[in-house]
Amino acid sequence: MKTNNMKKLIFTTAVLSSVALFSCTVKGRFEDTPTMLKVDSVEYHGIGQDNTLQTTPYWKLYLVNNTDTVSLTSHRSFQKGDSIQVIFRKYVSDGK
Repeated sequence: MKTNNMKKLIFTTAVLSSVALFSCTVKGRFEDTPTMLKVDSVEYHGIGQDNTLQTTPYWKLYLVNNTDTVSLTSHRSFQKGDSIQVIFRKYVSDGK
């Protein structure tokens, strides 16, 4: 019984190691695109508003420009009309 479990463990370790080895050979790069977005709307979530374990207030921001819409959480207050720079990161494969 123990040898069966040991064989499964060794086989699983070998499979995971080979997957990790071959996945590291994928070539590519990240492209960063800085974009300015305006705050379209703000929702304030006070302490305990979402659940009883919430101990920190936060602001849910909805950001827009001509082509993109993004929602994010901030622990800093923003007003409608403020501008925020967001960096969009995209992985580009080199085809290998």
